[in-house]
Amino acid sequence: MAHSRIAAIVVAMLTAGAIDASAQAAKTEDLFPKPPTVSAVPLAFTGTWRGDNPRGDSEFGGNCGSLKDHYGNPRQLCEFPVDRLEPFMNGRMRAWIDFFDETMSPRWTCVAAGIQTGLQEGYLWEFSANPDALLQRWEQSNWIRPIYMDGRPHPPAMISVYHGHSIGRVVSPTEIVVHTSNFTFDPDGWDDHSHLATSHRKQLTERYLLQDHDTLIIEFTVDDPIFLKAPFTWRKRYRRTQEPFVSKWDCDPDASLQELYTTIPQKYPDDTEFAKWKDR
Repeated sequence: MAHSRIAAIVVAMLTAGAIDASAQAAKTEDLFPKPPTVSAVPLAFTGTWRGDNPRGDSEFGGNCGSLKDHYGNPRQLCEFPVDRLEPFMNGRMRAWIDFFDETMSPRWTCVAAGIQTGLQEGYLWEFSANPDALLQRWEQSNWIRPIYMDGRPHPPAMISVYHGHSIGRVVSPTEIVVHTSNFTFDPDGWDDHSHLATSHRKQLTERYLLQDHDTLIIEFTVDDPIFLKAPFTWRKRYRRTQEPFVSKWDCDPDASLQELYTTIPQKYPDDTEFAKWKDR
């Protein structure tokens, strides 16, 4: 009789443990969904692309609007139409423009360019697909962005990453929509020439519109209530190319920082980095 009671207790304990383990596994799966098994991406989107990258006020052009650099001169080489963005900026964004100085840009420590910089500069990028996701590989900084196409949601808001978390869906054989959330704050969120920041609340939507086999339009929409009065939309055009990527993307943080601190004016007298790099 005693042996039967002991056996019953052991079975109950094992059953309870299995239930707890199952519940824990379910919680884990909520945070990290199973990888997709199918990526239904039209092959016409795959391949290597380069932006037209025009300057000025043309439909797909980039300009710096009224932005000034650290010497008070007009900024150059902005990758999107800042002049059209300016009416959407709120007071916080305008205060940021006054507050920013060049030392705050992540590019000087070789941080990989953000999505908007990577897609708008004149460097190459490519689409490929594997069983897990649509992959976007960048010549600039040699990094790969996974875009999950299996219907999984974004992770909880407690999980934030510099390049955000991207999910997408195929609308038609000529249209893919990608939504990216879960960003961190980025001093160069719009691009690394305008130095306009984006916040942890930024939502980025990209509509990839295939015009023909060799022409692609991306329609960008940024919704960021920390810095904008309303969502802002603009478009860029890309051409298919057979050009190879550069074999290696090199960036030396020490050389980059020395260039930074020996070429810009010192905004804050107690910034000891200027003396540190000047003496090297």
